[in-house]
Amino acid sequence: MPIAIGFAVGIGLFACWVAHLVRDQARADVVDRNRAHVVTLERRRAAHAASAPAPAPLALQIDTARVVRAGSFCRVPGSVARSGRGETMVCTTSANGRPRWRRADRHKQTA
Repeated sequence: MPIAIGFAVGIGLFACWVAHLVRDQARADVVDRNRAHVVTLERRRAAHAASAPAPAPLALQIDTARVVRAGSFCRVPGSVARSGRGETMVCTTSANGRPRWRRADRHKQTA
């Protein structure tokens, strides 16, 4: 009888060990799948960025730019536009942190 109890305990411990290995392998598979998904997304983004058309030259950007007012808020620092009088405007970050439109000739003097 004691041999049968020892055998049963050994089988129970073996079953627990196998269950632990299976659970650990399942977790590792999920981590590998997530990592592969992230790598795939990064590669897609890189391929999309590489296939994007090159930005237009500055002269072309200014010709097709919208009309803005000096001192009004803008979104992307470095953007180029024209004023109503035809002056070139550049979006720059102001002292309070919000970007605003400024004349390009004044921007070059302060930069």
